[in-house]
Amino acid sequence: MLSEQDRKEIDKYKDSISLIMYRLTGETEKGWNGQPLWMPNIKLPEGFVFYNVDE
Repeated sequence: MLSEQDRKEIDKYKDSISLIMYRLTGETEKGWNGQPLWMPNIKLPEGFVFYNVDE
């Protein structure tokens, strides 16, 4: 989701958790319901390991 410029900027913070919020317009021609929505993009620190376990 990050643009090339966004990626260059966020890559400066390799040791931090970053939250980037995108406001999408929710166009119906793209399969949305026509209502604006927010989409999060979370960048974890370099070397961070994430596990999701469902039991």
